[in-house]
Amino acid sequence: MPLGPSPPLSAGFATSPSRPSPRQWACTRRPPGVTSTARRNSCEVTIERARRYKTSSFAAHDAIVDALAGAGTMATAQVQGLFSTALGVTAYLWQVSHPTATLAELYAQEPRWAHAALDFEPRLSRLLQAAAGLAITGSTRSDQDERVPDPPG
Repeated sequence: MPLGPSPPLSAGFATSPSRPSPRQWACTRRPPGVTSTARRNSCEVTIERARRYKTSSFAAHDAIVDALAGAGTMATAQVQGLFSTALGVTAYLWQVSHPTATLAELYAQEPRWAHAALDFEPRLSRLLQAAAGLAITGSTRSDQDERVPDPPG
């Protein structure tokens, strides 16, 4: 069931000394880890510095995508999807596999939860190989289940 349109970012925010603007709120709500650097940089820099950073990062992204597309069998759009997946999965797995001291102590006390502190590199490798395989074949398991078999002969 569709959830409908999201309210505008400014909904529910009144600018006053006691209530921050949406931008101020977003810039003060920093999650720890990989994502905080990019978020912090977008909040505390001039627009020209942000432009230089984005220009450089998009040029590097495009160079990586072009190199991977040129070296393999995946189309540029497939590599772009895989690269986006790699960035998101890497950020998440890095945080999960490097727990804080408090979480490490908790996992020692509750071994059944310790699986959350997984091995970063093997898990990332398996997930990216699976994602690359899906990108190449262009199918998912449900797609395969719905295929009509080729006629005999």
